[in-house]
Amino acid sequence: IGDLSPTGQSALLRVPQEHRFRRVGGSEDLSSDFRLVAATHRELDPESASSGFRPDLYFRIAVFELVLPPLRERIQDVPLLVGHFLERLGRSELTTEPEAMDALTEYGWPGNVRELENAVRRAVVTARDRIQLRDLPRRVREGGRSDATHAARGGRRPGGEQLLDLQAVERRTIEAAMRVTQGNRTEAARRLGIGRTTLYRKLERYGLDG
Repeated sequence: IGDLSPTGQSALLRVPQEHRFRRVGGSEDLSSDFRLVAATHRELDPESASSGFRPDLYFRIAVFELVLPPLRERIQDVPLLVGHFLERLGRSELTTEPEAMDALTEYGWPGNVRELENAVRRAVVTARDRIQLRDLPRRVREGGRSDATHAARGGRRPGGEQLLDLQAVERRTIEAAMRVTQGNRTEAARRLGIGRTTLYRKLERYGLDG
């Protein structure tokens, strides 16, 4: 909705307030009991004229807001999303080598989840029994962490100040996998692309085996 033209915004203005609208080419108003759900990739600032969005419309539609952070700010979701996409593609038997998973979690994902899905699709085409680094798109293999990724993780580029503790990221990822699989360690290990023994060792290390 953030890309709606000024004319479209004006036309929509009274719809959420009165639940009335007029069809294109129509001559009379119609009423409807509906719930409006809108999404935008832009920051809609009702106090800024430069945003190009009408404040009166904003305050009529912004009843309950949900903010979905970009993938670079929830990088711990990458292993789970990879497993989800593999299942959807009918290749759930594929595992991901640690080197490939490192590249996936270190990339900045400017295209968010859709870019990750396309990367998994590309990997499925060339992978055999497991996804290796060579199966990933070149930009992912060579991209590394973007500035945005470092900022989201509280770290900075090499040159060097402090980076986020990678063990903290790993722990959160394992916790998420165990939560999604309802404690099924075999399934959690498969989705994370690691062996069961490795998972058991990490669960013990982080005190998650209780």
